[in-house]
Amino acid sequence: MQEVKSVKMVAVTLTAKLVLLPTVRRLPAYASLAWRVVRDRRIQRRHKIVLMAGAGYVLSPIDLIPGFIPVIGQLDDAAVLLLSLRATLRLAPVEAAEAHLAATGLSWDQIDDDLARLAAGGKMLTLAAARVAARAAVGAGRFVGGLGRRLLVRSAQ
Repeated sequence: MQEVKSVKMVAVTLTAKLVLLPTVRRLPAYASLAWRVVRDRRIQRRHKIVLMAGAGYVLSPIDLIPGFIPVIGQLDDAAVLLLSLRATLRLAPVEAAEAHLAATGLSWDQIDDDLARLAAGGKMLTLAAARVAARAAVGAGRFVGGLGRRLLVRSAQ
């Protein structure tokens, strides 16, 4: 039974990685897009602050989901960066945003699709991790309960 559960967890993790693969492949293009946006003088500084705030969140040691948690810890960082990049582009002049998207080979649809992929992958992994944690909690409860019973029996003797 335990082997079946671990196989399910591996399958969920693999599925989440496959869902996220197109987004991961586009990360260099997103980095290039962010760099272009930051350097563009047509975009007002106050609009660039949105992107800088997203980068600041990623670089900050204080995180909603800590980075040491595999995959999920990086998903929230990627989502924040993509959301801040999309918000900055929406605030930018239309011709500047379209020029940068075209120059990096990206589109509005790809950004929205990648945000949806990050949400779906995060949901899959979070639900799978919650199931594992629940099983671990039940097992720990049984262990502690059994230990408590043994101690009560010994103290009664």
